[in-house]
Amino acid sequence: MIARISIRLACSERDLWRKIIEPKSLQFVASPLVSFEPLQQGALSGDWQVGIPYSLKLYFLKVIPLGRHTIQLVSINKGVFPSHGG
Repeated sequence: MIARISIRLACSERDLWRKIIEPKSLQFVASPLVSFEPLQQGALSGDWQVGIPYSLKLYFLKVIPLGRHTIQLVSINKGVFPSHGG
């Protein structure tokens, strides 16, 4: 079985990209099943930065600790948007 899920967003690619590069978008997408709490206060404010390790506590349902998690971006290519593939 193959499931294909898609969504149409009422915004431009540029507006969508502005949201994707914000760490709070990860929180939005992962919630309510998984939540992230930065070990360093304010670490998830602003935009993602390449090469910076973001150390986080990971929680299931915002209550059950799942240990620590580190996110470190290797590159961000703002000039390339993924195309809708088939």
